[in-house]
Amino acid sequence: MNMWSCATGVGQGNSGSNGAPGEAGTGASDELSLGSLSLAGYSGVAGQPGGPAAPGQGGGGGGGAKAKAACAGASGGSGGAGGCGGKGGLGGQAGGASIGIVSLGATLSFEAVTIRTGNGGDGGEGGDGQGGATGGSGGNGGLGDTNAPSTLNACDGGNGGQGGTGGKGGGSRGGHVIGIAHTGAAPSVDGATIETGAPGEGGIGADAQHDGAAGVKADVQVFP
Repeated sequence: MNMWSCATGVGQGNSGSNGAPGEAGTGASDELSLGSLSLAGYSGVAGQPGGPAAPGQGGGGGGGAKAKAACAGASGGSGGAGGCGGKGGLGGQAGGASIGIVSLGATLSFEAVTIRTGNGGDGGEGGDGQGGATGGSGGNGGLGDTNAPSTLNACDGGNGGQGGTGGKGGGSRGGHVIGIAHTGAAPSVDGATIETGAPGEGGIGADAQHDGAAGVKADVQVFP
């Protein structure tokens, strides 16, 4: 049997574990990330924000000292509080699109018309998550009685764990390059020549699974 002491793993309070990091934000990469059309024009899709991190674990309390007759032993120090977890980073903003014509259910006709677009803008990178706060220091153990027969000092409490880092925001969708973006029935392109530029790259997320998708390159593209 080990002799009681304020050694780590005996009387000294254990330090708390660090908090788990937040989840990475989802990138704008699925079929719902095409964006939308309205009277105001085209609206792109941003990445999702990262998740908040978990707080650190509180430190363990220190061991109390042995008492003597008519005199209680010194109390152990309290454990330090765990640090707060960091906030998640914001999602990247959508890259700007280059669209020749936006049609909200209109009927179009062309005669010797060239529809030419520029290039799409790259999607924004997701923001980094906030770092977690440092855990609190453990409390000091109480002092023993120096009068004979003396008693030992009590043990200090353990430090609190550091809060986790917030999750990185998801990457956004790259900008589209579309000759005719429309809602409703597909318009006829008879009489029109369509020339499109390069779509924008998707924004960077925490990893490839959380990156945004590149923009669409199309002569004609329907929107929901």
